[in-house]
Amino acid sequence: MIRSVAPGRPSQTVRLFLLVLAILMAPALPAGAGGFSWSEVAEAVAVELDDAVAAYRAGDSKETKRALTRAYFGVFEGRKMEAALRKTLGQTHTFQVERQFAGLRRVIGKQPAESLAEKAAALAEQLRKDAVALDAAGVPAEVYDAR
Repeated sequence: MIRSVAPGRPSQTVRLFLLVLAILMAPALPAGAGGFSWSEVAEAVAVELDDAVAAYRAGDSKETKRALTRAYFGVFEGRKMEAALRKTLGQTHTFQVERQFAGLRRVIGKQPAESLAEKAAALAEQLRKDAVALDAAGVPAEVYDAR
């Protein structure tokens, strides 16, 4: 059965193919080509996640929440990585990444710092992999409207 796809929107199969192709081509492409790198955005999120973990280890739940807010709204959404993922890798994948962010907030006050550290490290690694795919596909930052 052939499904109809909205004009201008690639099918899920095509998006998956492009993702696999981007990942396979990533080592051949120069990092930061053209002056912009999604890998840099992923690293900026990772810095905020590290700050959240450090604050949580220090017993500062308020600063932990602030750092997580900066990671999500200030960097991930603010620098349009969320929109780029949604348009390039699909809504389902992006939803799973966003669930990882939400999972970090649920740890605060309920689980030890190592739990937050493990979840933050897993999210940072996922974002790094996604950034490689976006960079390899040549996805520019400026074309994405978060709406």
